[in-house]
Amino acid sequence: LVSHFHTTRRGEAGAAWACGNILAAVANAACIPLDDAFAHGSRLVIGVNPAMRGDVGLGTRVLPPFEVVPNGVDPGVFSPAPEVTRRGEHVLYVGRLDPRKRVGDLLRATAMLREEVPGIRLSIVGGGSEAASLAGLSCLNVSLKQGGD
Repeated sequence: LVSHFHTTRRGEAGAAWACGNILAAVANAACIPLDDAFAHGSRLVIGVNPAMRGDVGLGTRVLPPFEVVPNGVDPGVFSPAPEVTRRGEHVLYVGRLDPRKRVGDLLRATAMLREEVPGIRLSIVGGGSEAASLAGLSCLNVSLKQGGD
């Protein structure tokens, strides 16, 4: 059995706690033993970053071999459109639109950059519970495309 963690209950609990979502934090924390049992029952554990090793290896048992296979983008498939030629003017976010991802902070940070980079553009691609509220913000030139995670 090879187990792959894109996220862990320990990580989700911490993110939910940081956002003030106490119910989600407690629910995820209650499931931490499941992640640990799943990892420890595997012959190999794969995570998307090295910190995940600690997320599933905090128990007293020895963790099986752990490999990192990061999320990535194939530049041969995904590349800037021809009109996006200058570096630093276009910010792209692709992912789930929920409070734990803090996309609102990205909007505010991009707005702060307006003085230094007047033509900055932000594109947000994704779907989730914050899609409507993010689409309603008009502080930036935002292109919101609905899609999956």
